[in-house]
Amino acid sequence: MVMMSLELTDVLPFKTVYLHAMVRDKFGRKMSKTLGNVIDPLEVYRTKL
Repeated sequence: MVMMSLELTDVLPFKTVYLHAMVRDKFGRKMSKTLGNVIDPLEVYRTKL
């Protein structure tokens, strides 16, 4: 998204971006294999083909 905006408009879409490793599910819980609420990226990829 950032690269596309920069290429097409020569403007960055955000001034500040915060990144962190914590990913949460729709209920706000930490996503982890132990909780069983993770999503397999390969499964998502295969269903989108």
